[in-house]
Order: sequence, then structure tokens, then C-alpha cells
Amino acid sequence: MIKIKNLEDAFATKETFPESTKALYDNLDLRYDELDPKQEIALKEKIRHQIKLGFTKVGSHRAGIWESAWNEARKNFLSDGYKIEALNPSFINNHDVVRWNGKYIKPISKRFELSFFEIFRDWLFTTYLPDFQNIYEFGSGSGFNLIALAEKYPKKKMVGFDWSISATEILNDYSRETGHDIRGKVFDFFNPDYSLGIPPKTAVMTFCSFEQIGHDFSEMLRFFMQKKPDLIIQMEPTLEYYDNTSDFDQLAIQYHQSRNYLSGYLTRLQELENKDQLKILHSKRMHFGSKYHEAYSIHIWKPL
Repeated sequence: MIKIKNLEDAFATKETFPESTKALYDNLDLRYDELDPKQEIALKEKIRHQIKLGFTKVGSHRAGIWESAWNEARKNFLSDGYKIEALNPSFINNHDVVRWNGKYIKPISKRFELSFFEIFRDWLFTTYLPDFQNIYEFGSGSGFNLIALAEKYPKKKMVGFDWSISATEILNDYSRETGHDIRGKVFDFFNPDYSLGIPPKTAVMTFCSFEQIGHDFSEMLRFFMQKKPDLIIQMEPTLEYYDNTSDFDQLAIQYHQSRNYLSGYLTRLQELENKDQLKILHSKRMHFGSKYHEAYSIHIWKPL
């Protein structure tokens, strides 16, 4: 079982969890079974084989796929009476085995990965966002992050930006139903709208959305540097954090590269920090992920 102290270490917090995060942890199931050596060898061979067969690559050509996915999520959300559970992306709980602290484990609960993320998200929101009046998420997807935040902090103003029209309409549907100050707006990562204003007391978030632009992150990074939000929180797969001498991490590297996921981003942030153009407040690999790789690395920074 992943214990609460294990999570505090994974998130690299010097403080114990807030009460809301502790309560959430107490109600979720993070038990797991170990794989024996034969099972681990067989799993690695299967993963190698699947990587060799190939996976679809990310990029702007997948816009139609995301529109279809979020349109389906919107239909489910409306038909289920605006229940946030209908917005949980199916790919989060799509693996019978996950990565944890340098090994593969077999979760007892089918929502194990989602539970981990919900605990992390509550800790993140409670620790970093109480004092910000405006929260902007770029790549809001199903809206399940902003809506969870709206349920926690209903008086904040929130905007979700996405290249999918259906993704933005999910947030607008929720706003009309609840009256919360939250809306969706179409936004192109590859051609950022510089006319967009980011007011004072604004925190910006991305959750696995920069993942989808691979090495083409320069325009969005330039946009953030020019607009200068007060805080930028990003949870993204980070190639630089893998150990290429480890067989376990080599498989994640190969998968990451086969999908053309985010590449060179942390290195660029560090270069800009060395030039005194931004400040990295917190950056950490959480050593948790799906069967193939780890999307759970956190970077918290601000432009100077």
C-alpha cells in the first residue's frame, strides 16, 4: 500500500498534508500487489514488443481525435446530471499495472491511478492556489481539473483553454448549471492568441497538455514569458528526469520518444532560470506513472 508518508515524499512537501488531502487519502484505495521476477520479465518483454509495433504520435494532427473524445465526455456529463465523475478521462485507469518507485506494481483498485492523481491534485490546489483570484488552465480537456477546483473554491474566476470546442463547452455547460464563474475558450497552442490578457493574481496550470506538443513548445513558452502570470503550475512527462542507465527507465524513454511527447522543456526552463528570466520554485519527479511512462512530474515556476 502507498502510505501517506510515501506520498508526502513523492510530492516533496516539507509539511504534512492539509486536512482535506488527508481525508481524501483515507477514503481512497492505494493498495497493490508486487510482481514476482518472472511476471516483471514477461511484462517488460511485452512492453518492448508493443513499443516496437509503434504508437500514434502526438501533434496538431490529433485535434480531431480530441474533439471526438471530449464531445463524448460532454454527452456523458450532461446525461449523468453534471456529475464530475463522468469527466474522468478513461485513459487514467486504463492499465492493470502501473509504475511506482522504480518498479511495476499491480493495483487492487481499478481507479488506483485516478486516486493517486486526486490526492496529488488536492494537495496541489490546497497548497498553491488559495490566494489566487484567477485560475487559467491551458489544455483543460474534459474540464475535470477546473471543475474539481471550482467545487473546492467556488468564488474563484476560472477559464479553461483548449483547441477542442467540446472541451470548452463542457465548462460553459457547468457554469450555466451552477452559476460558478468558469468558462471555456478555444485556444491554439501552436498559434497562441497574444491579445489574451492575463490579469494580476492569476495562476496558470497545465496537466499533460504540453505533453501533446512534443518539442514544439517554444510558442507557448514565449506566450507565458510575455504574459507573466504570477504562478505557473505544470504536471507533464519529463524526459530529463529518467535515468537512461536503468532498464526500467529505458522503456519509459523509448515509449516517450515513440509518442513524440514533450522534449527539452525542463532543460529550457533551467536555461532561462540561469539567465534570470524565470524562477523555478519546485520541480520534482514523483516516480509514479502508467504502465508505459510517467506523466507525473511537477514544475512550478514564474516568469521574472
